Amino acid sequence: MAIARYLDRVFPAHPLVPANPVAAAQVEQWASIIVTAIEPALIRAYLFAYLFPGPPDGGVTQDAGLLF
Repeated sequence: MAIARYLDRVFPAHPLVPANPVAAAQVEQWASIIVTAIEPALIRAYLFAYLFPGPPDGGVTQDAGLLF
């Protein structure tokens, strides 16, 4: 949301967050859902596991928890 607010200030002709308070609250709500539920599940669980797989034997590395 900080990036969206910054972009709204830099490019006021094309706001990402609506001026209407109800619509702005809905944008905040969806952003919160993405940050707290969707991003950790998709990016951290799946993308990181794909980019940084464990050892060839399928075991778990000691420092794997540092990514999450």
